[in-house]
Amino acid sequence: MQLWAQDAEDLQVLSALLQDAVLRSADLGFDRARRRFALVLNRFCWEQPNQPMRVRAAVRIDHVLKVERAAWPQPDAVLDLLAVQCATADDGLGACLTLPFAGGPALRLQVEAVDVLLEDIGAAWPARMTPDHAD
Repeated sequence: MQLWAQDAEDLQVLSALLQDAVLRSADLGFDRARRRFALVLNRFCWEQPNQPMRVRAAVRIDHVLKVERAAWPQPDAVLDLLAVQCATADDGLGACLTLPFAGGPALRLQVEAVDVLLEDIGAAWPARMTPDHAD
């Protein structure tokens, strides 16, 4: 699967597909020269509700001006992505993307424009369990 988000509405769809993705806190990076932020994660396949599956996926965010981390853990920590949120940037220009993780860590990316690509990069495998949001 490949999905490209170019506005806040597109990001809502992308966020739903990325909910409960897991990654190590070291599996991300910011290429300042290219203004590109990328992360590699194991995405839960919400689009297959009758077959709990996960798939390796990459997320590329372009036009990134600034990256901030809050409550960031050690590089070997496993993070559970809660959402991808979009708001107008504080200066009124561009947007601010926030990626909150379970337990408090978060990423905040100031972007010139919303330009996010989600791409599955491997074959899906059976998930041990389906994430539960009953709480």
